[in-house]
This record gives sequence, C-alpha cells and structure tokens, in this order.
Amino acid sequence: MFFRFLIYFLCGRVETFALNTLLDGYDHEISPYYASNRTLVVNISMPILVLTYYYSQEQMAAFGLEICLEWVDERLRFNPFDYNNHTRLYLPAARIWIPPFYLSNAFSAKVTNHARAPEVEVSSNGKVVFKELQYAKISCGTVVNRFPFDLQMCNVRVSNSITNQSAMQFHARKWENAEVAVLAEFSLQKYFIQSLKPDRVDINPEVTFCFAIQRKAFYYILVIVLPSTLITTLTITGVLLPTPEAEKSDPVSIGLTSLLALAITLTVVADNIPRTTTVPLIVWFLLVCITLCVISIIFGLLTARLMSMARKSASVLPKFVNFLTEYYQKAKVPNDERPTKNSLKRVIKTFSFLVFLVMQLLLLCNLIVFFSFAWNRKNLHLDPNLDKHKDYPFILIL
Repeated sequence: MFFRFLIYFLCGRVETFALNTLLDGYDHEISPYYASNRTLVVNISMPILVLTYYYSQEQMAAFGLEICLEWVDERLRFNPFDYNNHTRLYLPAARIWIPPFYLSNAFSAKVTNHARAPEVEVSSNGKVVFKELQYAKISCGTVVNRFPFDLQMCNVRVSNSITNQSAMQFHARKWENAEVAVLAEFSLQKYFIQSLKPDRVDINPEVTFCFAIQRKAFYYILVIVLPSTLITTLTITGVLLPTPEAEKSDPVSIGLTSLLALAITLTVVADNIPRTTTVPLIVWFLLVCITLCVISIIFGLLTARLMSMARKSASVLPKFVNFLTEYYQKAKVPNDERPTKNSLKRVIKTFSFLVFLVMQLLLLCNLIVFFSFAWNRKNLHLDPNLDKHKDYPFILIL
C-alpha cells in the first residue's frame, strides 16, 4: 500500500512538472500569429443559444448563450507519453492566450458566475478549446406593421475590433445537437450562421448567428381581438337593431360603456408594442372597431330623434323622411297619399335595420382583413447560393 501511494505521488509530481515545463516560457499575452507568422483561424460555435426574455417596446431580447472558440496554438503541442498518455489537458484559462472577442450588437453582456476558475482544453496537436457562458441583451428587429403576425430577426454577432482578417479570421461552425430555444410566445422559423469570406482581409473578423422567430398570435386573438369583436357587435346591435317601443335603449350609455372597454383594450396593446411611427395591424383593427361604434352611436341617436318626432307629428320630420314614407306607403296602399305614424315608424326602423346590417358587414370585413395577414405570413426564404455572389461578403451556413 505504501509503494502504491508513493508511485501515485511521484506520478503526480512528474505530471505537475511536465505542465510547468509546457507553460515554461509561454507568454499568454502574445498571439500565436506572431509565433507562426500565419493567419490564425478561430472556429466559433454556440452549443447553447436560448431566448430567455423579449422586451417588446425596446425591440430587444435577452439571451443565455455559450460561446465555444477553437484554435491551434503551436506553442502548446506536447507528447502524450509525458502526461500518462493523456491526449487532452485542462489548463487554467488565465495562463493561456485567448482570442479577444465581444458581442458587437449587444446593449449589455456579462459572463455568468463560475463555480471555479475557467479552464481551456488543450490537445496534443496544439488545438485549444475555450467555452464561456454569457447573458446578453441584444437588439432584435420587429416588423411592427404586421403585429401580432410579425417576424423578428435576432442576430448574435461575435466580433473583434482589434485586428483584421490578415492576422486572425473567425469561422462560424454549427454545433451538432446545439440547444437553440425560444420563448413559448414565439416559434423558431429559421436558424443560420454567417461568417466573413477569407478574402476580405481588410475587415475585422466577425461571425453572426441569426435566427428568425414568429410570434404566436393566439394570446392576442383570445385576449384582444375576440373581446373587441364581441363588444363592437353588441354595441351595434344594442344601438341600431329595432326594438319594441316599450323597450327603449339609451345609445349614449351603451356607446360610452363600449368605448371605455375598447380604450382599455387599446391600452393593453400599447404596453406590448414598440413606440414607433408605424401603426401596428392590431391597432388598426381596434381603431376600426372604435370608429364603427362611434358611427353606430351617431345613427342610433339620429334614429331615436326621428322616432320621437314621428310620435308627435309627421310635419316636423325632415322632408326626405316624409318622401321615403310617402313612397313606401304608395307601394303598400296606392290610393293613400298621406303618411301615417305607423308608416313613419316603419320606415325609420327599416332605415335603422339597414344601417345595422351595413355596420355588421363592415365589422366582418375588418375581421377578414385582420386575419388575412395570418393566412399570408411572411416567411424568411434564403437562397442557398447567396454566398456565391461576388458582392455578398459572407459565407452562409444553413
């Protein structure tokens, strides 16, 4: 037992000595480019890319992501025989040169806390693998005019502003079985990667991880569109649909109640859309509903006023009402030329019913136009041969 412990102790001492020998004379502040005089190629991938929160008004998204960098440092080549036949070593990241990079389109980014100091994986051929977890808030473009049937483009751009591609190049790679996830409010429509072409040596190295997400509109349809449609329908019905004289309805009370409900709904929408000069689709829908309610209230007040005048005397009614009444009465009773109160009331109720049908038809058209954007959603279509064009500066990885 004593000899076994002695052997393990000596092997550990030898391995520690070998590690110190590997890093002896290694300067972690100098790039491998100056040691080999060859362009350093850094492969960048993202094993984890998760959308954790979306800020609608700021058009910004929060991501939890893991960045993986792979490159070859000739100064870190070693013989596995010197390390108990280990082909991979794990060294402290603070003692190894790591390519400088940052998220160029992030408003803020921070490295998540590690339980211990980060390490890099070094292979016997000098290949170095470094991984880092970050939490970042990144700008996401929103097609506001199609909200809630909109398409968002979110790009995570990894850049280096210190050197150009003659000294170091970033190559994007797709991580096999990468974890790419979005919020339940969205669905992932497309995920692709772009990296600069190697011949663009005068540009700073950069790779972009892009994905398009579509909003699921069920919540907005259930909470906003459906109640607004029912409120508008009931308002038009309560104000314009003819009722028996014993059952009188107050158009003003009905109208104010419905307008208050639609105004509250519009406030809910305003809290979920960006403050831009572009009017979203769902706001247009609500504005049309409010306009239909206002027009219905105006016609309801007009009809109520005409009915009140008809009860008193036919002579105080406007001429066009008497003309329509006489025309209607001649069609029913040709020999009777004097309009009666019943005929006047019947004409007014018929006019109110026709306006009721027109308002309901306009509301139906409003619904059809709104949902037509859902039936014709914009999808992101990429040409696989796009990067073959001379003017396109990126290599496209679908």
